[in-house]
Amino acid sequence: MAADRLLLRYRDGALQLSGQAEAAVVGLWERREAGQLNDAQFKALAAGVIAAANARAVTLADLALSAVLTAELGKVIPPLGLLPTDDGPRLAAAIPTLLDRAAGLALPGAAAAERATAERAMVARMARSEPLDAASATFQRGMQRRRVPGWTRGTGPKPCPLCTSLADGAVLSPSTPMARHKGCSCYQIPTERTPR
Repeated sequence: MAADRLLLRYRDGALQLSGQAEAAVVGLWERREAGQLNDAQFKALAAGVIAAANARAVTLADLALSAVLTAELGKVIPPLGLLPTDDGPRLAAAIPTLLDRAAGLALPGAAAAERATAERAMVARMARSEPLDAASATFQRGMQRRRVPGWTRGTGPKPCPLCTSLADGAVLSPSTPMARHKGCSCYQIPTERTPR
């Protein structure tokens, strides 16, 4: 079915955006570790990269929902033109907090390299998760605005046991948020069926 293929392309596109954001932020991290960027530069650039990825994810989700509904309904459903939120200030505040938390997770007396590894992993996870979260929230907001009757859960390429158990075919209301974890690549599948 065309809508199914479109949903998978949407999921894969969101994963690609996520991977690009992670790679870019890790590249910035490596430049920071090499002394090419100071902490303030790293934090500002990383926040900008993630905010830009989030903005692209919002556009992707809006266009994907439009394409899926067009395929399912057999008539052109234009995008809503949903706009991204200004994530820059939130991200600029979150990155230092994340780095402090990562430093706190290192064992007392841990070597600087161990702390740096923990910090890098947490920043990479944030960069990977943010665009997926932005896409998912936008897709849901679009379904609500379009008054889609319901949705079911589709899983990512390698779903965790929790996501697999949640993908039970149950139809949920568009007002019901999709349970997600950091890095979750599950997606909502619009349906004409209504929740029980």
